[in-house]
Amino acid sequence: MFQAQRLILASSIIFVSVVLAPPSLAQVREKPEDILMFGFKTYQDGFYDPAADALGKYLQLRPGSPRAATVRYLFAEALRKSERFKEAIVAYRKFLVRHREDKRGSEVRFRLAELLEKTGDRAGALRNYQAVGKGKLRAEAVYRLAEFYLKDKKWEEAASAISEFISLVPKDERVGSALYERAKVIEYLKQYEKAEVAYKAAIERFPKSAKSLSAMRRLGFIQLRLKRFSDAEKSLKNFLKRSPHENWKLVVPRPENPPWTSWYGRMIDGVETPE
Repeated sequence: MFQAQRLILASSIIFVSVVLAPPSLAQVREKPEDILMFGFKTYQDGFYDPAADALGKYLQLRPGSPRAATVRYLFAEALRKSERFKEAIVAYRKFLVRHREDKRGSEVRFRLAELLEKTGDRAGALRNYQAVGKGKLRAEAVYRLAEFYLKDKKWEEAASAISEFISLVPKDERVGSALYERAKVIEYLKQYEKAEVAYKAAIERFPKSAKSLSAMRRLGFIQLRLKRFSDAEKSLKNFLKRSPHENWKLVVPRPENPPWTSWYGRMIDGVETPE
């Protein structure tokens, strides 16, 4: 009886192992079409490691196949999804070399840029984000470019990338933050007339943004630089109304009584209001 139970238990373990274990390429006969079908099926089922092995094997056997573009694309994707990043980078690059006209080129460049950024190749990532063409990933690519340019203090490039992002996806949840960043970048370029317009547009469109308070203050400073004193006073008073600091004193210069400093922004002082 005990022997029969052991046989039943052993049979159950074998059955579970066969059913639940990930498929292996070794189980497949060495016919290219069988290997390819195995690669497609395992990729579809989410077993990316064996899928990558099978698709890579097929490409070795049939590199010039009519389906090579699709196979090479799925091969690179399987490598990426199984976190074999260095191999995926090589596979994506081979795809771009061999299939220059393929409609998936922009997506491949974006995925390649992501992996290069992840693995520390910043210059390569930048080149590939720049090369992403029109389509669903262009907006995300220029957003990443803007982050690169901001970090490198390349203000003109940053302003251009942010503007493109806003125009491509005006309803994206990141647009509010992008509008404020664009205004700040234009200010860094010392284009104060344009910066004033940009700050106003950001504040009007997203008045409840966490960045609106800082924008009001910077807008007031810019208007002081431009000697638009009444506008500056209005902007800075709006800032003071919303400021969490209670002990600010507002001193706005007049044309006939300019401040003693050349930087007109130093007109809000953190001092107690005199009684």
